[in-house]
Amino acid sequence: MYNKANVGYEEARGAVDAMVEEVKKRPDRYWQHCCVMVMDESSVPVCVAKLDGSSPHPYYQAYRKAFTSAHWRMHTSEYQSMISKREWSEQTYGPEYSVCPGGMAIFPPEYDDDPKGRPICLGAIGVSAAGEFGADEELARVGLDYIKKVLWPSK
Repeated sequence: MYNKANVGYEEARGAVDAMVEEVKKRPDRYWQHCCVMVMDESSVPVCVAKLDGSSPHPYYQAYRKAFTSAHWRMHTSEYQSMISKREWSEQTYGPEYSVCPGGMAIFPPEYDDDPKGRPICLGAIGVSAAGEFGADEELARVGLDYIKKVLWPSK
């Protein structure tokens, strides 16, 4: 039997809590009706926060961003760069993919700078409607940093 590492509820909940805390702490930077999500490696949501006032759209966008990152083992910004070089669209493989920033794959720190060599993806984070351009990715990084600090405290 294989032992498979993945992001569990405790790590996912901690990351979601960290992102929600950041949103509440900085209302001048983040919209207060965003959605944050952490998925496992199989693209199943483990923990989600759809903040008050949020419509269903941010939930589905956060899902698509996390889904894309988990499947491709890369952040959505990297995925967008990859498909634009090949003149593809995000719909090449299906309607559930997203090229919008705010999806971040969770993988061990030794693979940070090597997108092609990432044999392991523990899950992904998706954030939508966090604010002006760049806010989704910035907020997703808060969740990713939390998970890395918990799983790999010495790195």
